[in-house]
Amino acid sequence: MTGGLPTATINIGIMGMFNELPFLYVIGGKDLPERVHNIEVDETIATALKYIYKAYSESMLGVSD
Repeated sequence: MTGGLPTATINIGIMGMFNELPFLYVIGGKDLPERVHNIEVDETIATALKYIYKAYSESMLGVSD
């Protein structure tokens, strides 16, 4: 997660191997509650990443929970 931005967040990443069908994702938000005192934003982003990874795993890797 982005450090140093109290009311915004951005998370950029790649799932999979970079040279074989990489999946680029970007999650962002602005005008959020101050993240120093409110961890709900970070928890929501972490939950979203879990859903993205699950969808990626099922569609690209054929893996399901």
